[in-house]
Amino acid sequence: MYFPRWFTGADALSAQEGLIIRLGRSLYGDRWQGDMAVALAALLVIADRHTDELETVIRELRAAREDTLGRWIEECCVVARVNWQAGDDLWSAWKGWAECHHERPGTRIRFGRDMIERGFAGTKQLGTRGHQGIALREL
Repeated sequence: MYFPRWFTGADALSAQEGLIIRLGRSLYGDRWQGDMAVALAALLVIADRHTDELETVIRELRAAREDTLGRWIEECCVVARVNWQAGDDLWSAWKGWAECHHERPGTRIRFGRDMIERGFAGTKQLGTRGHQGIALREL
């Protein structure tokens, strides 16, 4: 295991583990998973060698973490120009997925705006509001 040069002596392992736990909690709250230790250990290496790049890496990790809507779209939806799904169906699926993954789903209005920002136009079909270009995967 690599130890940055500023961790020396017998307490190096416990100090590094403590830093990984603190970084994990600051990035992911109480929900952070053990597999994040690998990414955080990489941050320690970067911090030791390239302290000026550390903030950029942390921002990128936070952005990846915060793109839970993107993860939901990848896991639960089919993106194709011809697809269309009712907004209520998308919202219900997103809300259930987010709560199951201990994420905050936000509001229905914010969800609709986020979908439009991602390129899924808000449209109506037979009087029902929905989004063009996306559909829920069949189970």
